[in-house]
Parts: sequence; structure tokens; C-alpha cells
Amino acid sequence: MENTGQSVSSWSAVDLPLADRFDQYAETMAKAMTPLRVVHCPTEAFELDMRWADLAGNTVFNVHGCPHASVRSVLDIERSEERVFHLLVNRVGEMHFDNVNRFVTRADDALFYDSRTRMTLDTPATFEIVNLRLTEDFVGKWVSDPDVLLGSRIDSKAGWGAALCAFAGQLTPEFVVRPPFSQELIVDQLGALLALAASHFDGAAHYAAAPGLRPRIHDCIRMRCSEVRLVASDVATALNISPRSLHRALAAHGETFAAVLMAARIAVARRMLISRLYDKLNAGEIGKRSGFADASHFARVFKKHIGLSPTELRAASRK
Repeated sequence: MENTGQSVSSWSAVDLPLADRFDQYAETMAKAMTPLRVVHCPTEAFELDMRWADLAGNTVFNVHGCPHASVRSVLDIERSEERVFHLLVNRVGEMHFDNVNRFVTRADDALFYDSRTRMTLDTPATFEIVNLRLTEDFVGKWVSDPDVLLGSRIDSKAGWGAALCAFAGQLTPEFVVRPPFSQELIVDQLGALLALAASHFDGAAHYAAAPGLRPRIHDCIRMRCSEVRLVASDVATALNISPRSLHRALAAHGETFAAVLMAARIAVARRMLISRLYDKLNAGEIGKRSGFADASHFARVFKKHIGLSPTELRAASRK
């Protein structure tokens, strides 16, 4: 049995005054794991116990406590010193998670999230989780595109997800400080299983199975299509996803960002042209308000999509 010479760290709310528990927990999380805040706790006393230990540069956390909801907001992201990833294995009951998509994990299922993105985690009952804080270098070594794992439940009863959940769910701080073999061997096993689980989600099929993302992309494009310089990365940033995730979510439905954006701009222009509220604006001005920088380009594109020029459509709508 290998002895790494490390020790297990711990934190508990039990011995703290009730008024100090949220603040102390937030401070401990910011130092040991990642900044976040408790926003709801239905019980009178916030009770939570946490133990953790290093695992070859990563960290293994075991956490259990009372029902509560926590969030990681833009401000919390700004407070973070580095980008990390988290693999959470739910040991008891259900967890409600909002990160890219909303979904629920059952007992023994897992979820994966990027510290650069906003998230909400709601544990409606007493919970117990294994939280693996993974460095960007470690994840990048094993998974070429970590985004494929975001926004989906990792099923503990199917495919490589079952193997990953079973392995990660058994990790404890006590085990990793006195492992039967080297920590490097443990993390290599973890990395290989993470890569195999990611392969299940890779490709367009993952995004087709996550219907919540595509409508959010369409909604954001419709709201911002009048911005002349709007690009895919602007929409991705607004939705807290990567540009690659955006493109792949659209590609799963045979769409491109440029085509969706163009359709949104054409729809806005068409509504303005047939409405008498905009009779004082000429076609070129309507084009600009719809996101087209050039009036002649607007006229050509509009006729290609609608079959009539802007002027012809306006005239036809007045008959």
C-alpha cells in the first residue's frame, strides 16, 4: 500500500454559529474547490460536511449535507483564479442541474461542468456526492473537446458512463491518500474512462439529444440579429457555451449560424416592410434596422429569400 504522505482536509458547518454557516461555507469552497454561493436552504439549520484530498494534482471531495440550492454566477466566475472541470457523482437521491441545459441526475449518475460557465445545483433532499475537481491540463490530455460532456446526464446504467460513474463514485479522500498503488495509475484509469464516456456524447447525436440548447441559440439570434457585427462567438458567450458547441448544436439539425442569422434578419425586415408603422422608412433604412450593413446587399438577399424585392413586397402588402 502506497503512502503519499498527504492528509485529508475537512470542513463542517455543525460547530459554527447558524448565522456564520453560509459565509464560512462560501469562503471554504472558494479556497478549496471553486467560488459559489448558497441561494436557498429550506431547513432552519444549514448542515454540511466536506472532506477532500489531492489526487496527483486533481482533488477528490466527498460532500454530504442538507437540501439546498447553490449557484455559480458571472461574479463567481470572475473570482476564479483558474479554469477547472468538475465531475460530480450523485450518490443519493436526485440532483437538479442547470448548466447549458437543465436536467436531473438519479442516484449514482454523474454530471460534468466547466468552471467558466454559470451553473445552478439544487439538491432537494439530503445528499451525498463525490466531486472530482479536475485540472484543465488533465482533462485536455484525455478529452479533446470537453464541451461534448456539458449539459447532459452521464448515465450510471448505460455504456461507458456506467463504468465511469462506478469508478469515480468509489473515490474517497481516505483512499487516495493511502492508495494500494500509485496515484498516477488511479488518475490514468479515471482519464481513460472519462475519454470513453466522452466518446459516447461526441458528434451531432449528443446535441440532437439535448433539445434545450438549439431553441436557446435561435432565441438569442432572433433577439440580437439587428446587430450588424453579430458573430457566432457573441451568441456563444451570451449563452455560456463555446462557439464549437453552438455550431455543432445547429449542425445536428442541418443548420449553420449564418443561415439562421440571415433568416432572422429577413423575418425582421419582412415584418417591418408590411407594417404601416414603418411607412416613413425607406427599404434601405429597414435593411439597416434588420442588421444589414449595405442596402444593395439587403435588396439582393431579400429577393432571393422572399421572391420579391423589399419595395415590391411593400407595394403588394398595400393592395
